[in-house]
Amino acid sequence: MLRLSVTHGVVHGLVRDHEQGVLERHADLLLGVVRRHHFAGVGGTTHGQHNRLRAPGSLGASSYPSRVMKGMRMGGHMGAERVKIQNLQVVKVIPEQNLLVIKGAVPGHNGSYVIVEK
Repeated sequence: MLRLSVTHGVVHGLVRDHEQGVLERHADLLLGVVRRHHFAGVGGTTHGQHNRLRAPGSLGASSYPSRVMKGMRMGGHMGAERVKIQNLQVVKVIPEQNLLVIKGAVPGHNGSYVIVEK
């Protein structure tokens, strides 16, 4: 269970609601293709492979179309995604302490802002 501070509105009774927050799975990093897209890399490290173990490999054709196709999986930004978790249960409302007690997996780290929707 997670305690959230109540700032707007009043919740009447026990309802199912939606929580929206920022998921920090990889802490807003620039990651390579092995971690981001689960590429296997080159394979073994023998036969002269000394610095290409986690490299993405070829990015496309050569002279035609002479560009990288849209949607090519490459390394880049990962994490800090905004997610909505549905059907979490409000267990208790404590208006004296300005708290909501919610049962379930609420996204985000401790102290982050969460939007509670009905």
